[in-house]
Amino acid sequence: MGSRNATQAVRTRRGVALMIAGAIALSACSLAAGQGPSPIDRSTVENLSQHSHSQPVTAAKNSVTKMTLQTQDSISAEVVTGDDIWSTVFFDDFDRNSLGADWSAYTGRPSSDPRTWWDPTMVWLSNGSLVLAGAPSTGHTNLWRTGAVSNWKAAQTYGKWEVRLRTHASQVLSYHFLLWPQAESWPPEIDIAEGYSRERTNSQSFLHWVDESGTRRQTSFSVNGNFSEWNTVAVEWTPNAVRFFLNGQAYGEATGLAVPHEPMFLALQTETRLAASLQGQSRQTQFVWIDWVRISALDSQELA
Repeated sequence: MGSRNATQAVRTRRGVALMIAGAIALSACSLAAGQGPSPIDRSTVENLSQHSHSQPVTAAKNSVTKMTLQTQDSISAEVVTGDDIWSTVFFDDFDRNSLGADWSAYTGRPSSDPRTWWDPTMVWLSNGSLVLAGAPSTGHTNLWRTGAVSNWKAAQTYGKWEVRLRTHASQVLSYHFLLWPQAESWPPEIDIAEGYSRERTNSQSFLHWVDESGTRRQTSFSVNGNFSEWNTVAVEWTPNAVRFFLNGQAYGEATGLAVPHEPMFLALQTETRLAASLQGQSRQTQFVWIDWVRISALDSQELA
């Protein structure tokens, strides 16, 4: 799948679309009567503490790599690496009661997933974790409300992004952690981790880029693990390469034209798994937990 952001609601990258673009992008996306929010039982999480494209995307030859890496079962407050080329510029362990000024929650519908409505009420903090939830809309069997956020204020060119996550098995909910261009012009896009696996045994990473002929291309990698336990996914983006990591172990690398060279920011999204139909699937609220996020900048000497 790869790219998952909305053409129709692209400005929701920076939070509530109506605050930025008025009613232009989402005037046709309001929920109809009977499809509105239903009460969410948060006791479960408390206790458990793209886009459509007008042009084709072509997969790069031999672009898919699959690896199996060992899962980290322990919950750690922070992963410390021995690399001297990175300096932490942003860290959030969500140890508070509200989302805060560094993050913006989405409102809107991704054009690639008509069964999803990004709803700020599906985002909250609990027991030191950011919770992105998904739940069916009342009176509508084929529409789910899900949570998504970005920290667009922390856009930068090159760097290292780390996200510690956990999500239980789900018949419906998928997660999409990605870097989106500050210019809001796609491509490029770096998909750090996308989870479509019902049993949470696999995660995928994608790069969206343009070759010499102007053709949009996609390079992808796949890694196996137990994502119902805590794992740390990461991307290292330098002027020469983009590398993907699971728990500190690299499983994919891209170079050349696939490497972007413009400011990008982190987005954390949940959507449906794009099954043929959501009818007959679980109607229970489902969750993705994020323990912490860290962003690092590349040392100035390395940039030189």
